[in-house]
Amino acid sequence: MKKIYYWLIAALVILLLFGGYFIYKDQKIKAIKEKEHEEYIANLLNSNIIYDGISFEGMDLSGMSYSDAELLIENKKQERLSQKFYLKFPSFSEGYPLVDLGYNLDANDAIKSIRSFAKEGTKEERIEEIENLRKNGVNYSFYKSLDEDKLRTFVDSLDIKLGDEPVEPRLEFTDTGFNIIDGKDGVVLNKEKLYQDLKSALIGDKNELVVEGEITSPKISNELLHRINGRIGIYSTDMGLGTKGRNENIKLSCSLINNLVVMPGEEISFNEKMGDITAQNGYKMASTIVGGKYVDSLGGGICQTSTTLYNALVRSDTTVIERHPHTIAAPYVPVGEDGAVWVGSKDLKFRNDWDFPILIKAYIDTNHIIVEIYGDKNIKDYSVIMQSEITETIPATTYEEEDPELEAGKKEVVRKARNGMRAQSYKVYKKDGQVIKTVPYWKSYYPKQDGLVKVGTKPTENGGENPAEVPNEEAPTEEITTIDLFSE
Repeated sequence: MKKIYYWLIAALVILLLFGGYFIYKDQKIKAIKEKEHEEYIANLLNSNIIYDGISFEGMDLSGMSYSDAELLIENKKQERLSQKFYLKFPSFSEGYPLVDLGYNLDANDAIKSIRSFAKEGTKEERIEEIENLRKNGVNYSFYKSLDEDKLRTFVDSLDIKLGDEPVEPRLEFTDTGFNIIDGKDGVVLNKEKLYQDLKSALIGDKNELVVEGEITSPKISNELLHRINGRIGIYSTDMGLGTKGRNENIKLSCSLINNLVVMPGEEISFNEKMGDITAQNGYKMASTIVGGKYVDSLGGGICQTSTTLYNALVRSDTTVIERHPHTIAAPYVPVGEDGAVWVGSKDLKFRNDWDFPILIKAYIDTNHIIVEIYGDKNIKDYSVIMQSEITETIPATTYEEEDPELEAGKKEVVRKARNGMRAQSYKVYKKDGQVIKTVPYWKSYYPKQDGLVKVGTKPTENGGENPAEVPNEEAPTEEITTIDLFSE
């Protein structure tokens, strides 16, 4: 019995020894683990690498150093900004670097957040924040911004580059005739709409936009211009021995109506085409008829251009709706066939009542003003000429007036008498050489000018009479003759 008892005591001692050993070992291991855990937590909280679960624009930054991550982010930024934004137009597509559109990316706030993640609060709060990061993750992104002034400048440059005006078709004259050069449509950009659409697309991370431009057609359609197939009227007047200023005015006025296309139903004012008669616009001083007298004024000579145009319009059977005679019958056309212009009072206006466009050519050739009118010869297949007759002559009277400052016996012509006239013009229509009809046209009135002669009454020292002195007659400052080379 005692033997069994001893064995039990021995076994208990052994168990106690082994139990104590294992308890000691477990406590030691636990202490080591606690120390290791504390060191791990300390290292974790003081880490200089990015925590697991942090990404930027979808790139996993876990375990990277901050400097490496920032370099990666900068490279991503430059890569993104170098990408092109595509604008799609009806006929082509073109890409533009995002930076040119005022688009910009900023990662400064994101980098600060990554660097400061779980760096504040108690140890327990920071550990919990890190644990939540491992479970859920955090993805940072660029802050996108737009330089609106730069974007508007870009839109303005697009409007200049792509907002084309329509190109009008035109006639190109050659030695053997003319060719018709077709026009093309233009595009007008709605700049404000384009700006707003671009702004939304860029902020929305889109990389393309369809640009809707408003199509603008030429004023003259290619189809209508192709109706012009030949000359339907022409007239010429001789410029005579005009002064340099007068000739330059005529040349300028011809250039302002040369190649003018008048659409069906369109009304044209000659004065409007001439613009302001100023030296700044190139007009020179030259002789013109004002109030029944030849005087020098700016633009002198353009009445001969308007008269030549008027006669060409008559021959093309284009509707003339306003026409005026001069106060003195012009020497370069028959009486009753002139067309005077003066800003504010006299104009030459016409309207194209044909169903096809007409084109006016006006130029100078061998000292002649020539105006040609082109249209559809298949429709206007007849000729028109203008004839005029003087229907009344209004006699002028010469009056004498005593002048005490002029020596007795002397006479001085102040104003030469000039008879007045009334004239009637006619449009004569012909086809195949035969007169079809004669139609009364414009009437003209040229007022008379009574003459005035001063008679001297001042006594002479010797009491005798001096022979009468009559100066030369009042005359134009320029000699102008006329030859109608193309009258039919």
